[in-house]
Amino acid sequence: MLFAAQAGALSKESQKELLAVIDRKLSTDGDLELVRRLVQEGNGVAKSKELAQRFVALAAAELNCLEPGEARQSLRLFADFVVVRTY
Repeated sequence: MLFAAQAGALSKESQKELLAVIDRKLSTDGDLELVRRLVQEGNGVAKSKELAQRFVALAAAELNCLEPGEARQSLRLFADFVVVRTY
């Protein structure tokens, strides 16, 4: 939601609508569906995945200080899994 709410991600009208829904804590019927649509429209999911991938790359570089082995490999696989999983 935060990426979609940023300036330029949505039209001014859609941005206002998203912020209003967030302010009322999605308490009205249809709010969740509206947020999903606006987040998709504002590329919020894609931007979140890009950020997560950057953090995984940084974490993977830090894993190189560990001895090669099963533990390092498992941590790398787990980090990759977190980024590619879907709901």
